[in-house]
Amino acid sequence: MKLPFKLPAFKLPSFGRKKAGTGESAEDSDFGDAEEQGSPGPEMPDGADPAPDRGAGGEEGDAVPDGSDTPDASGAPDAATTPDADPSALTALEDTLVDDAAVDGAGEDEASASGEAGESKKRRFMMIGAGGGALLVLLGVGLFIFSGGSGVDHPGKDGSGVPKFEMAIAPKAKPGASGSLNAIAEGEKGPGAGIVTVASSVLAYANIAPPKETDGPLPDIKDPGLIEQTSQGPLPKIAEDGRLPWKVYAKSVNPKDDRSKAVVIVTGLGLSKAATEAAITLLPGGVTLAFDPYAPDLAAWADKARKAGHETLIMVPLEPATFPADDPGPQGQMTTNETVENLLRLEFVLSRMQGYVGVISAMGSKFNQEESHLKAFLENLKARGLMFVDGSADSKSLAPATAEKMKLPKAFVDIVIDVTPTKEAVDTQLANLESLVRVNAVAVAIGEAYPVSIKRIAAWAAGLADKNIVLVPVSAVADRQFLR
Repeated sequence: MKLPFKLPAFKLPSFGRKKAGTGESAEDSDFGDAEEQGSPGPEMPDGADPAPDRGAGGEEGDAVPDGSDTPDASGAPDAATTPDADPSALTALEDTLVDDAAVDGAGEDEASASGEAGESKKRRFMMIGAGGGALLVLLGVGLFIFSGGSGVDHPGKDGSGVPKFEMAIAPKAKPGASGSLNAIAEGEKGPGAGIVTVASSVLAYANIAPPKETDGPLPDIKDPGLIEQTSQGPLPKIAEDGRLPWKVYAKSVNPKDDRSKAVVIVTGLGLSKAATEAAITLLPGGVTLAFDPYAPDLAAWADKARKAGHETLIMVPLEPATFPADDPGPQGQMTTNETVENLLRLEFVLSRMQGYVGVISAMGSKFNQEESHLKAFLENLKARGLMFVDGSADSKSLAPATAEKMKLPKAFVDIVIDVTPTKEAVDTQLANLESLVRVNAVAVAIGEAYPVSIKRIAAWAAGLADKNIVLVPVSAVADRQFLR
């Protein structure tokens, strides 16, 4: 294989014997000892020229005469002692490495007639060889980078020859510090598209037994008098006869039951099919279910939940103080928005499903501190005959007091049961809920549809009958809590 450039010339180290009477060393070639001692050199094929002696620069087999000049430090022979007809030592070495006829053109004479010409050619070959070596290194590094370090075709390249780069490892997502909503990925279409949520498999809920007793399905109410058809979709409204959606869709409870009342709301439903199915079928009907507005097929989920005896809520994302680290999504209520923009976003959320008694806020640590924005938001809920649940569990929230001033039916969360989703932590928080219920007669807790949360809620609810506590839907405690 012929290279497109010349390899650099180099000189092999010399090992010589001292001349008689001098301190200098005569250089030995590969066959120098044999030649100077008169022994024959290696046999060569017929017709092949033997390699010239690189030790002294004379004819093959000639010894360096006494008193004659020896080669200089660079290895170039003295012009006075080099026959014109013989090639130089450098030319001989070059002929063994590179085909001069293919590189420099046929018939070009590389032999130098003088020592000065030979030295110049050597320097030229060394410069060319060094440049070629550097080119080889750069070419090899470039091929390694663009091929991914192997000879296998990289999938990031197409027929155009232009390299394309891909990130092999997806960036690790940072979970939000609060709330359950995630922003829709930019460019995605439809509610819930692009949302990343914790994966739950059906097997994670396989060892949870369904409740022994069920409350029966809630009425399938599709009253056109409670629905307003808009460009956003169907929205709840107060009927012309004054009926309020939150009362019509509420689950009935025994008004004569004077036991302490505990409310448990499971939030973030709809994003995970396995978790949503488990919450609907494995929890008693007294547990209220809240659905994420970005989840798909909410209308079907809401119908299934009511048939299983659950009262339902729709979640409304509010701006947190930690935004944008915690993102309420593209339909979140933001303090930087105009009132009309927040209204349009609220209508989008309310149109995702039907039959719910009201809304529960998600996040909101900043929005709940802005009274003007908060008041406009709550007024829109009241105008549609809905109940409001403050899901922030924040004692600094202005939402409960603002709702009370407006006479908007309300409730607020006292305890989050699964901030730490372990059996011990959830059981501890449910015990705290019991204690709070005994003191205040009513209390509200929320949790998510983690397998451990659903399992512990189901086990806890099964033992309430012996504790003089009843599990009720959230509508049953409207306006019955003491403001913080």
